[in-house]
Amino acid sequence: MSKPFDRAKFNKVLSLAESDHDAEALAAVRKAAAMARAAGLSLGEAVNGPDTEGGTVSTLRMMVMEAELAAARREIAELRRKTSGGGDDATFERGFQAGQRYGADRAAADLREQAFRRVKELEAELEAFRAPLDWVDVAERYYTKFRRGVNAAFAKGLLYRASVNKLMPADQAELRKFAATVERKAKRAKASTAEHAAP
Repeated sequence: MSKPFDRAKFNKVLSLAESDHDAEALAAVRKAAAMARAAGLSLGEAVNGPDTEGGTVSTLRMMVMEAELAAARREIAELRRKTSGGGDDATFERGFQAGQRYGADRAAADLREQAFRRVKELEAELEAFRAPLDWVDVAERYYTKFRRGVNAAFAKGLLYRASVNKLMPADQAELRKFAATVERKAKRAKASTAEHAAP
C-alpha cells in the first residue's frame, strides 16, 4: 500500500540536493527517491509528473471544473427563466397556435435535466480534490435534520455509508453542501447576536 505523497516535504528534501557537499546532496536525492517509491512513483514522475494531492495540475483541473460547474448552474437558471412563464401572452398564443409549446417545454425540461446531471457529476469529481470532512459527524447532523419526511431513507443510507466508510463522491458532495449551509446559518446567527449585543 502506497503512502500519500507529501509534495511540500518532497520539495524541501529535494532542495537539499543543491548543497555544495556531495554527501549531503546524494543523501537528499536518495531520500527523495525513497519518498517517491513509498508513494508508488518513480523519482522522475515525482519531480515532473502531475501531483494528485493539490499541486499545480490538480489545482488547474479543479479550477476548470469549478468554472464548468458555475456555467452549468447559470444554464439551469437561464432555462428556468425562459420556461417560468415570464413571456408575454402574444408569444404563448403563437406557440399554442403553432402546436409547439409542449415540444419547447419538453426540450427545455430535457436540457435542464442534462444540466442538473452535469452539476451532480462535476460536484462528485470536485470531491476528489477537496479536503475531507468528518463525514460521520456531518452525516449524523444530516440524518437528524432529515430523519422525518421525504429524505428520511436517503439520510439513513447516507449515515450508514458514512459509518462504514463507503461514501460515494456524490454522497460527499451532498454532505459538503449541507455542512456549508449549516456553517453559513451559524455565521449569520453569530453576526446577528453580535449586532444586538453591541450598544
